[in-house]
Amino acid sequence: REDFFDVVTSRNQDKITREEQLQLRAKSVGIVGLSVGAEIAITVAQEHLCGRIVLADFDQLELSNLNRLTGGVDDLGGNKAHLAARRISKIDPFLEIVVCDEGISRDNAFSFLGELDLLIDECDDLQLKYYLREFSRERRLNLVFAADERGMLSVEPYAHAPDLLPFHGRIPGPPPPRQSFGSPKEFMRSLTEWLGGWEQISVLVQGSWLRPAFAVLFRHHSTR
Repeated sequence: REDFFDVVTSRNQDKITREEQLQLRAKSVGIVGLSVGAEIAITVAQEHLCGRIVLADFDQLELSNLNRLTGGVDDLGGNKAHLAARRISKIDPFLEIVVCDEGISRDNAFSFLGELDLLIDECDDLQLKYYLREFSRERRLNLVFAADERGMLSVEPYAHAPDLLPFHGRIPGPPPPRQSFGSPKEFMRSLTEWLGGWEQISVLVQGSWLRPAFAVLFRHHSTR
């Protein structure tokens, strides 16, 4: 294990010191949502930014996921967290991987965060995103969220700023569940609140709710 670690991290030298690399090796990173989150998890593993990685997603790989998730048609129907874990184990068989294939809910989120040093949120459940921030704030756990809309990156450093409000105060409280929205546009507007609001997103994304594919996806998730 030690020889493997020495060789696989050798080209990180100068960019990062050996002492820093060993500090990161003692860290635990959790990732919720393994569509976009899977590619983040792979990058974390490749750069050896932690010694333990926790992957949480209840969902199965669908054909429409292949526009943003590395996989093949032979992976369809497989749990996303397990698929990411397999890819990571090929990169580093010594990295500790924990898979939560039942997903994260409000009931188990607080305990899930207990042993983490950093949470990366890439789930698409509006309420869960808020609760993850509330619980991270209580745990004083730093949280990072990235979106491809105009390259948004949200850093919420609750370990260093425990008075910081969820979503930097943009969202006053837990949003309603997806199925309570009357239309795809209503859901889309709520989804964009933590991105700065409807007027701050690109024109193309504003119009995406009009596309038949979005309406079908909205109904599919609302009835799950």
